[in-house]
Amino acid sequence: MRNVASLLLVLAALLMGVFTLILVLNGPPTFAAPPALAPLEPLPAAAFAAQPGQAAQQPDPPAVALDPTATLPAYIPADSLALYASTYDMLYSEAYRELESLIELRNDRYLSLVVQPVGRPSLAINFGGSRIQNGASTLKAPVLLYVIFRDPSIALTGWQDGVPRDAYRMIVGSHNSATGRVLLAASANGGSRTLDDFNVFLHTIIGLPESVGLTWWNYGVTSGLISDQVIGDFSYDEVGSNPYTLDSMVAFYEFLETPAWIEGAINQALATPGYPLDEDAYASPEIYRQAVQSAIAEARVLMSIPDPQFVTELERSLTRTQTANPDLQISLYGKNGTLRPDDWPAGRWQTIEGVVVTVAQDSESLRCAVAYSASQFSNDRVLDAALAYCVDLFRLDTGR
Repeated sequence: MRNVASLLLVLAALLMGVFTLILVLNGPPTFAAPPALAPLEPLPAAAFAAQPGQAAQQPDPPAVALDPTATLPAYIPADSLALYASTYDMLYSEAYRELESLIELRNDRYLSLVVQPVGRPSLAINFGGSRIQNGASTLKAPVLLYVIFRDPSIALTGWQDGVPRDAYRMIVGSHNSATGRVLLAASANGGSRTLDDFNVFLHTIIGLPESVGLTWWNYGVTSGLISDQVIGDFSYDEVGSNPYTLDSMVAFYEFLETPAWIEGAINQALATPGYPLDEDAYASPEIYRQAVQSAIAEARVLMSIPDPQFVTELERSLTRTQTANPDLQISLYGKNGTLRPDDWPAGRWQTIEGVVVTVAQDSESLRCAVAYSASQFSNDRVLDAALAYCVDLFRLDTGR
């Protein structure tokens, strides 16, 4: 076997030697070039003509030279301003989605929320604002405005004795019997018409819907009184009495922050018998007008005084928001309400609150009407996100 292998190697070497000798003597082989192709003839114009049922062919557009000095646009992530018409749209969308997720996580089918930047309805965030529910003590804020329109002096005497003191207790301490006395004192007709007079004010002077108001106030001097001036279809088992919506609550607080709306309400009051109750107390319509405007300013201050025995959820959220934004001045005023399971036919807890949140720095400010209701407490993450939306909107407005 070894001899065979050696013989094969010798033969291979001999063949390589012969091939090399041929290359040296004759040179490398040559290959013929392929024949040249004939040039293409241009197509006739008819080739571009439209055939029956076809659109005409168009020649390619000329190439566009790139400007070597131009800079390409920066890369923009897909989920960014590129998808929105403005930064306001992006802020709104992000806030809406966050609040929607937080509300779903609460697993409370009664949790509703409205955030309305004053005078900017396109930026309002609304979850369940039209749902009819029991207004509870939040309706005491409109009662305060009602008595002010009847007699502005009530708010201009430091909230001391008599009706002014009752008004103070109604708002700050949420005293129910004091609320009854205020309603009776403000009524032009008294007696069985006490609640009716308030509802007519709510609907015709301020302009809230006829489906909201006081159907009864069974405390103190107003015990046993009912009103048929609230027109709406609501479930007694779910609402009980005194139907209200967060949309109406927000509208009321927008009223307090809209000078033209207040002016229109004063004009309507002056055209309505019983405003003011004591016509001799105001020498002219202009004096009454100025007194009402001053009294409304005092009412805002009164509604900013916290109840010393109860801290509301929005007040807690305000404190956290202030801490997170030390460079801003953030405040609120409004009215809250709470119903215990034994208080009404629904047999569950209800917390409800409406406020005006003001975000300010130096001479610039933004105001939001915020209202919420729920059947559970500890809604801090939802309310913090609602106030954060107001703060973010202010910063976007001002660039701060």
